[in-house]
Amino acid sequence: KAQAAAVASSPPAEGGSAEAPATSSTETAASRSESHEAEKPLSADETVAMRDRAMELLSAVGLGEKTGRLPSQLSGGEQQRVAIARSLANEPALILADEPTGNLDVANSNMVFALLLRLAKEKGQAVVLVTHNPEIAQRCDRTMPMRDGLFV
Repeated sequence: KAQAAAVASSPPAEGGSAEAPATSSTETAASRSESHEAEKPLSADETVAMRDRAMELLSAVGLGEKTGRLPSQLSGGEQQRVAIARSLANEPALILADEPTGNLDVANSNMVFALLLRLAKEKGQAVVLVTHNPEIAQRCDRTMPMRDGLFV
């Protein structure tokens, strides 16, 4: 039985989403967060701010000491935490999270969930997550049980 759980501190003014595309084997965790805005040239201040934001988020998910590593040098759980940090980098109004703690151990699951909850409250972001973990679902503001892909 899956649980669909919504965590929200306030409804977002405008919609947005957070995706975590597959990582290239040649990008480091920190450069991955920086490379998305490559379409337009960045000023030196913007580049520094973006790097600082990437480092802040990677530290928040417990990977501050691994910023220079390639994805192939990270465990599956570490790669998932990099994807979560990357999805938060642009501070979207709405965070869509499908099993964000699915491949993580209990300690890292709690850390990631606490981060999502804290950011939702601090930044006024809405978080919609899907989880099979009843402990995570119980900590959400609202839960909507699902069975066979339908809300029950």
